[in-house]
Amino acid sequence: MKNMRNKKVYTLITVLLAGLIFNTCERRDLEDKYMETALIPVCIDWHLSGVSVEEMHRASVWLFPQTGGTPLEYHLESDLTYRGIAVPIGVYSVLVFNETIEDDDWSGVAFTGTNNYETFAAVAIPEFVRGFYTRSEELP
Repeated sequence: MKNMRNKKVYTLITVLLAGLIFNTCERRDLEDKYMETALIPVCIDWHLSGVSVEEMHRASVWLFPQTGGTPLEYHLESDLTYRGIAVPIGVYSVLVFNETIEDDDWSGVAFTGTNNYETFAAVAIPEFVRGFYTRSEELP
């Protein structure tokens, strides 16, 4: 009789604990719902560019969201070949180049269409004078 009573008590405790566990747990998706940023590695191989890394001051990494919106610009300064970048989760078009688009970094070059990957361009400034030479009006 005592053994039967102990079995009933253990069964009751087990049922109560199971009910408590299943009613206090909340099922959550493990993807994207709670993640807002991702850490992506940016690893740049400059050897085909013809630009010496030792002569570079810094590099720019531009990420253009495919859903539209403001592009993200990151600068690499101490290590011009690798950096981990935290970005909002999404799909991006990427543009990487030496230096930045600031006027101090370039002479004779202007940047246009910088809000969109498809329109981003570096163009020569027509009236730019370099030493004794000026841009020819006759040649493209």
